Amino acid sequence: MEWETIRLEEDARGVATLTFARPDRYNALTAETMREIHLALDTLHGRANLRLLVLAAEGRHFTAGGDINMFRHMGDAPAEQRLQAALRGSMLSHRIACLPCPVVARVQGGAFGGGITLIAASDVAIAGAGARFAFTELRRGVVPTAALKALLARIGTAAYKRYLFTGETFDAAEAQRIGLIDRAVPDEDLDGALDAAVAGCLGAAPGAAAAVKRALDLYDRSGPDALGIDGLYAFAESWASEEGREGAASFLEKRPPAWEL
Repeated sequence: MEWETIRLEEDARGVATLTFARPDRYNALTAETMREIHLALDTLHGRANLRLLVLAAEGRHFTAGGDINMFRHMGDAPAEQRLQAALRGSMLSHRIACLPCPVVARVQGGAFGGGITLIAASDVAIAGAGARFAFTELRRGVVPTAALKALLARIGTAAYKRYLFTGETFDAAEAQRIGLIDRAVPDEDLDGALDAAVAGCLGAAPGAAAAVKRALDLYDRSGPDALGIDGLYAFAESWASEEGREGAASFLEKRPPAWEL
């Protein structure tokens, strides 16, 4: 499929890379960009051999967040159209978080506004030391309540309120301190750090990783009691699964498991 604002690629390992591809506009998220990301996620959710998704961006910046021209257009749009656009935007982070595989974000340059929720929805987030972050929505008169879940799970309410209300820009070191990203590395080491994270994630048995992602989503939506006997059963049965048996055998035989070959 041909895209206008993103690229979607997949290698032989089952690693897909979704790249924001509007570098001349700082990868700002337009209605078309969100539509294309949703279509790409439709494809990925149905892909049996998907092992991992990387979120990346062309150019100097990860994303400037919502496109200001889209905001202006929505100001004159009917209420139903505004609600549909808000739903599409808020569902992006949820759909990314619910992919049945690890998601790794590679962040460079600026990451602002609603674009930060896509980082927060990732399982692993790595940024170059030169990256800068800011919650800019209130500076645009926008109420950013539609996609709070992923953000609050990452950084908590105290850090979010500070940076949302002040609008101040913070660096990668601070982003790591508050939990928005997992690792800050020198800009020149960003690709190497990404490769190491991808390799680490590919060491996880894919079926087991998918089961954990489902359990985590259930936990997030309904709390710890929702896991109940189903969580215990999944844990117990994993020992007898094909992956569980292969994991034990490969360790004892001092060789990589089949999913790493």
